[in-house]
Amino acid sequence: MGAGPALAAPGAYVTVGYGINACESGKLCLYKDVNHNSRATHAVMLTNRNVNSLSNYEFDNKASSYVNRSGRVVTLYKGQLHKGAEMTLDPGNRARVFPTGWDDTITSIKFH
Repeated sequence: MGAGPALAAPGAYVTVGYGINACESGKLCLYKDVNHNSRATHAVMLTNRNVNSLSNYEFDNKASSYVNRSGRVVTLYKGQLHKGAEMTLDPGNRARVFPTGWDDTITSIKFH
C-alpha cells in the first residue's frame, strides 16, 4: 500500500519559529517580535491569501517584523476588511522592525 497524497499547508495559519527561514517560499510572514523573532520561538503568521481580519488567527495588532516571500505585491492595513491606513510590500521585501507607527497595528492583508 503506497503513501497517501501529501497535504499542503493551509493558505493562512499561525505557527512558531524565528528567523527569515521560518517563512516558507510563497508566503507572507508576520512575526510577533522584532528581528524576525530574534532567535526566540514566538508566533509567526504565514499566508498566501487575503485575510480580512487577523483577529480570526489571534494575530490582530501583533506583528512587529515581516518577510514577503509570496512573489506578489501585498498591502497591509490597519483596519479590518482592507480599510484604513495601508502599507505596500513588494515581493522579496522584509524588515526587522516595522516603520514608526506600524508596529503592532496590522489588522488585514490583501494580495495583488
